[in-house]
Amino acid sequence: MKKIYVVIFVILLFSMKSCISTEHEVIFLRNEKLSTIRESSLINSIQDSKFKFKSVVLNSEEEFGEYVKENLESKKIRSKTFIISEEFSNLVNINDESIYSNLVYINGVEEGRINLKIDQRHLSYIFGVISGMLTRTNNVAIIYESELKDSFENVLSFVAGVKNVNLRAYDLLLNGENVLNLNSSSEEDKILNLESFIKNNKSDVIFYLDNQLIDNAVNISEEVSKTLFTLNEFQEELFVSVSYLYEDILSGIISSNVEFRTYNVNILDNTIDINIDNLPEEINQVVRNTLDRMKNGNVTFPSTWEELKIISN
Repeated sequence: MKKIYVVIFVILLFSMKSCISTEHEVIFLRNEKLSTIRESSLINSIQDSKFKFKSVVLNSEEEFGEYVKENLESKKIRSKTFIISEEFSNLVNINDESIYSNLVYINGVEEGRINLKIDQRHLSYIFGVISGMLTRTNNVAIIYESELKDSFENVLSFVAGVKNVNLRAYDLLLNGENVLNLNSSSEEDKILNLESFIKNNKSDVIFYLDNQLIDNAVNISEEVSKTLFTLNEFQEELFVSVSYLYEDILSGIISSNVEFRTYNVNILDNTIDINIDNLPEEINQVVRNTLDRMKNGNVTFPSTWEELKIISN
């Protein structure tokens, strides 16, 4: 008889988990143009997860306020989790505090909320180390969009990683010869600049920091046999695979009465997973040593070009 009860309990538990995964809806509230690279990686990860996912575009703070009032303060939202984009994370003023458990903020500053603190600088630094060792021409390039709020910090972290292993490649990045800023007036100009740079630049490894034209960048790079790294979740068969564990974090938030807290999303907290098993042994060992130094607090991330020039990692 006890065995029957156990079986029934297991079946019910499995059914509850299945219900959470198939019926729970994750809604990302954002403006039309994402303001950060980290938000793009979050969207790419969650839209391929077990949750129903949709993105709601709100074009102004006023629209955001109206949506919050109509959909959060006045309706039952037990089967929904709302992710608030970084653009709106510090604007929310909700009267009913009981629904805060349904809201997840990105890099918000308010206490008493569920907050995702996403930091990709460690990953950018690692890509810099890998790129600096992988290049056969001592030429590593960066393509970025300066309007994205977190592009500059990731550019600096990447260059710091390159500097640690390849001073020649570092010098070419420092003087701007191997750097392209995609901030231009039209998408057509962006595509032309992107194609021209990838095909004509002497680099054989490229770090791409933009939320748009990723497919274009990948296709052009493949056409001219260049290696391209991005901060989005991806599989690079020959070298590295990267995955973000947002699904696990959200599952924990949804399935339990979670306390309001900050969830750190980075390599050091094992919430960004980087698989380097396919790297050549020499590079693999250097990356592992770098990860150990990061965990011990022995890697400095510069915030300016001047700091980058004087740090020694």
